[in-house]
Amino acid sequence: MTLIAEWALMEQDFYIDAVLYAVVASGLYQALQRGARREDLDRLQDNLTISWKSLLSILKDLGYVRQLADRWYWAGVSLPARRIHRMDMMRRWLNLAANYSPTELTLCIQSSEDDRLRESSLPINTYVLKYVPISQPMRWMDVGGGSGTLALTLATSGVEVTMVDTSYTIARVSKHLQHPQIRLWAGDILQSLPDGRFDVISLIRLIENFPIETTLLLLKRLTRASHESTRLVLVTTDADLDLWAQLFAIEVQLTTHQGRLYSLRLLKILATKAGWRIKQVHHVDLFCITILEPIPVLKLSHRRRAIPAHSKIQSTKVLQLL
Repeated sequence: MTLIAEWALMEQDFYIDAVLYAVVASGLYQALQRGARREDLDRLQDNLTISWKSLLSILKDLGYVRQLADRWYWAGVSLPARRIHRMDMMRRWLNLAANYSPTELTLCIQSSEDDRLRESSLPINTYVLKYVPISQPMRWMDVGGGSGTLALTLATSGVEVTMVDTSYTIARVSKHLQHPQIRLWAGDILQSLPDGRFDVISLIRLIENFPIETTLLLLKRLTRASHESTRLVLVTTDADLDLWAQLFAIEVQLTTHQGRLYSLRLLKILATKAGWRIKQVHHVDLFCITILEPIPVLKLSHRRRAIPAHSKIQSTKVLQLL
């Protein structure tokens, strides 16, 4: 199971065609044919629902654009007109339902989303438990637990688990998570925290939903639920990976408007500011598993050492000489 299986309902060509369609429909293609400066691209931003930089990054990897001096140019041999035409036909066919039921559509999409998250979380959980093995006793807080597959796996292994998520999510999954070792906690973790301190805190595919400022605040708050041996486990999509990761970045932007991907360098900066340091990094498939630990706080001794008598005399003599 890979990242692709988690979110991609279509083949890769579909997402590339969607990018090309956006490039043409927004006027970006015409500007690139003439040679577009940054200010030209900024003027076209209102025609797009995502950043033009994201589109150009994908087009560059595909070999469709190149940069010369301060201009971007279309470098593709020709525009794949038939593929773009197919996307436009799809758009028109989606308008067959003039009056649709948003409730039923939402329920259908949510059901599919739940199935995909449950399926995709199993291999991710395996990776996490490989690098953070279970021990007894252990207290584990899973923040943004979603489907609850990790919480259930941990609980059946004897771990005391606190799964944190929104009230809506907890209400949906609670009937599947009836286990004496699982405590469900609904609320905003930026406002309050579950009681106690935890041996492991996991955030699996969570921070990609947040902007940098929120992620920094979250990491700072989690120090209050940690002790000196706590391990904080972050599972993210590496922002520096291949074309699929870039396409997924667009999916993140479309789903959560303030979401983003995090590079390892950015994670290190945020962790340090929040009081954590990186202990281990593992690249598995298209994921990056980053394990953090609290930065030790130096404890200063408050005991005053006795000053030898001759030192006092020497100090007095120095003062007199001055």
